[in-house]
Amino acid sequence: MPVTRSLRRLLDSPSVASVGLFVVIAGVVLLNAGTIDRSLLDSVYCWWIIAVGWSIFALHLLRVRMNASRALMRRSAIAVAVVTSMTMLPYGQFSDDMLRYQWDGNLSVHSVSPYQTVPVDPALARLAFSNGDVSLPTELPYADMRTVYPPGAQVVFALTSGVSGGDAQRWKFTFWFLCLLAAGGVWLLSTHDQRPWLILAGLSPIVLLHGWVDVHLDLLMALLTVIAIQLRSDNKLISAGGIIGLAISIKYLPVLFVPVLCFGLHPRQMAVLLCSAAVVIAAVFAPFIGDNVMGSLGVFTSSWQANSGVYTLIASALEPPATRIILLVLFVTASALAVLRHYSRPYHAVALVLMSLAVFSPVVHPWYLIPSVLLLPWAPLRSTLVWSATMAFYGIVLQTYKSNGVWTEHPVALALEFVPVVIAYIIDVRRGPLPLMDQK
Repeated sequence: MPVTRSLRRLLDSPSVASVGLFVVIAGVVLLNAGTIDRSLLDSVYCWWIIAVGWSIFALHLLRVRMNASRALMRRSAIAVAVVTSMTMLPYGQFSDDMLRYQWDGNLSVHSVSPYQTVPVDPALARLAFSNGDVSLPTELPYADMRTVYPPGAQVVFALTSGVSGGDAQRWKFTFWFLCLLAAGGVWLLSTHDQRPWLILAGLSPIVLLHGWVDVHLDLLMALLTVIAIQLRSDNKLISAGGIIGLAISIKYLPVLFVPVLCFGLHPRQMAVLLCSAAVVIAAVFAPFIGDNVMGSLGVFTSSWQANSGVYTLIASALEPPATRIILLVLFVTASALAVLRHYSRPYHAVALVLMSLAVFSPVVHPWYLIPSVLLLPWAPLRSTLVWSATMAFYGIVLQTYKSNGVWTEHPVALALEFVPVVIAYIIDVRRGPLPLMDQK
C-alpha cells in the first residue's frame, strides 16, 4: 500500500532518527529546567516526551539495522553522552528510594547495621539528619520496616555516604559517578556490533530517568552484570565470576545469570568462575554475619503490589494470596517454556526469564526493566522495546500520586501499558528475540 511504503521510507530516513534524538535531548533539557523552576513542565510530561523521541529513534534503528550511517551512529553516541551528563543534577523525580539509600548509608557510616533496627527506633534519634531537602528519618517512607537491600548494596551506600556526607545533591553525584565508571567499562568492553544496541539502551527513558536521574540501585547491578557477560565472552573467568558475585551481592537478581555464564564451560573452568563469585560474595557478606540480611524483603515480596496488569486482572476475581500463587505458577511455567525453547541460546533464554518475571510480578516499577534493556545487545526482545515506551503510562498513576498522595491505578492506563507488552512477549517466546543488527 502507498501509505505503508511511504511510512517505511520515512522510517528509513536518518533525518527521522535525528528528530528522535532531538526530542530525547529536549525532554531531558526540560526535565533539568523543571528542577530549577517548579512552574515549568512536570517531570512526568518530560518522561512522555523522551519516550516519544526514543520510540522514533528505535523504530529507525530497527528498520536499518547495521545499515545505519556512521555519521548517525556518531551523533547518537554523542547524544547518549550529552543526555547522560545532563542527568547528573536532577534526582528524586519519579521515586524516593534514594532517601532509603541515604539512611542506610548513614547508619553504616556510624557503625550501625541497617538490618538490626528500623528507622523509627527512638534509639536512632541521635543519627537523624537533614539531606538539604528533607529530614531523615522523619520523611523516610516505610520507616517502620527494616531495609530490603543486600550487603553489597549497603557497602555501596556506606561508601557513597562516607564520601558525600548527608547532602542529597552530593550523594546523588557520588552514586551517579560510580554508575558512570561502570558504564564506561561496558562501553570499552563492547564490540562494534553491540554498540548500536547499547546506544539504544542508553537513550531509553527507563535507563535515563529511572537509572541515571533517580540513581536506582538496579542500574549499577545491571551494569556490573553486563560487564560480567563481556568478561566471560573474553574468557576472563576469574574476573567474570568476581564481578557477577559483586552484582549478586548488590541485588539478588543476577543469580539468574550464573548458569548462563557457566554455559559451555568445562568443569574446571566452571569451578574457577563459581569459586571467584563465591569468594566475592563471602567477602561482602562477612561483615554482616549474624544479621538478618533479608531484612523486610519477605514483607515486600508477600504483600506489596504496584503497576501489575496481570496481577490486577487476576485479583479482580480472586483474593490476593491466591493471585500471588497463580502468578508464581505462571512465572515458573512461562520461564520453563522459554528455557526449553531457547536452551541453545542462553542469553535469549535468560532474557525471556527476566521478562517473565516482570510480566507476572505483583510489583513492576520502571527501574525493574533496566537489566532487560541493558541486555539488548545479546537478546533484543520485542517486549523489552515495547515496554520501554509503554511504561510511560505508569506516569499517569505517578502524577496522580504526586498531586493528592493517593496511589490509584487506572485500568485503562494498565491496559495501554501491558497489552502490547504481553503480545510482544508471546511473540518473543514463540519466535525468539529480534535478529541482532549484524544478522539482517
